[in-house]
Amino acid sequence: RVCRMAGVDDHENLEVFDLRQYDPDERIEMINERLTVHNPEKNIGVVIGDGCLDLLHDFNDPKESSQLATHLMKWTAGAQCHLVPVLHQNKSKGDNTARGHLGAELTNKAETCITVEIHSADKSISVVEPREWRGIDFSPFGFTINEHGLPELLPDFVIEANGKKDRKKTEPGEFEDHSHHFVLAAIFIDGN
Repeated sequence: RVCRMAGVDDHENLEVFDLRQYDPDERIEMINERLTVHNPEKNIGVVIGDGCLDLLHDFNDPKESSQLATHLMKWTAGAQCHLVPVLHQNKSKGDNTARGHLGAELTNKAETCITVEIHSADKSISVVEPREWRGIDFSPFGFTINEHGLPELLPDFVIEANGKKDRKKTEPGEFEDHSHHFVLAAIFIDGN
């Protein structure tokens, strides 16, 4: 189980599903069933889909990519949850865009797109940066994998932005009040 791999006890609020042995149509059907039929209380908060390409037969098929994007939007609306689809970049093209028609479709529909890349000067550090966003962005941050095989945040890590001065971490007090209100309204949309 994932909890054991992470070095913590099993957690009742975490479910992990391995759909590797199923074809894309079966995977979509199983996810749909879990988010609709087996979720009458709508109490699933976050779904992380590691490997969105595995939900398609051809990630370069515009129709199939659009259909998957529609599924994702229906699932988040119906289950009232947040969805984090993982899609790898076009490293071979050198432009680091999301892969294929699916990448373009998901980028167009996403609230926020982030990248996770190995730091160019220190290969032991992974850098997380906002790529595109509709709301509030965040300052890039770095993490490393510690001696226990777990990710560890590097709190003082600052990256250089294209050879220019270092980017400063944005503090909560630097945002306007309306930004805080927007985020809180989204978090507490159902009143809880």
